[in-house]
Order: sequence, then structure tokens, then C-alpha cells
Amino acid sequence: MPTLSFPDVLAPLAPALRAAARMCLRVQAAPGFGGRAKADRSPVTVADFAAQALICRALAARHPGEAVVAEESAAALAALDPAVRAGVLTAVQ
Repeated sequence: MPTLSFPDVLAPLAPALRAAARMCLRVQAAPGFGGRAKADRSPVTVADFAAQALICRALAARHPGEAVVAEESAAALAALDPAVRAGVLTAVQ
């Protein structure tokens, strides 16, 4: 398997990274910017989950079959209030 440099991995993801940043700004500006506190009492928000989803989707498209280690878990997303989960879905569309 060839070794990829950081720029080789990051450059093709730039559009997804920009889209995630724009989405975060939109979510933060929206009324009811929601989230919850994690077990360690640090906050996790709609923007956190949505940005992670956008970036992971781009990684999966560019590097199919590769594992991704991410901060937020699917279990944490599933545990959110349905309205907050709906906010995540809306943010990534």
C-alpha cells in the first residue's frame, strides 16, 4: 500500500472542509443552536456531529474501506433528543 503524505490526503478534502466550516457558522447563527454535555461535561453540538458527518462522508468517498477514528460516536448521536438529531440531519443536507 502506498504511503500518502498529509497534503495528498488533505488537499482533495478541502471542499468538504470548507463546506463543514460554512455549515458550522450557519448552525451557530441559527436560533436553538442545540447540543448536550458529554460524560466528561464537554459540550457536543449539532455542528460537531454534522461537521464530522460531512468530513467522514468525503473521506469515505476518497478512501473507501479505510477506517476513520472520530471524536463523536454513533451511539452518542442516537442518544440525542430527536429534535437535535433532526437538526444534525438538516445541517448535513
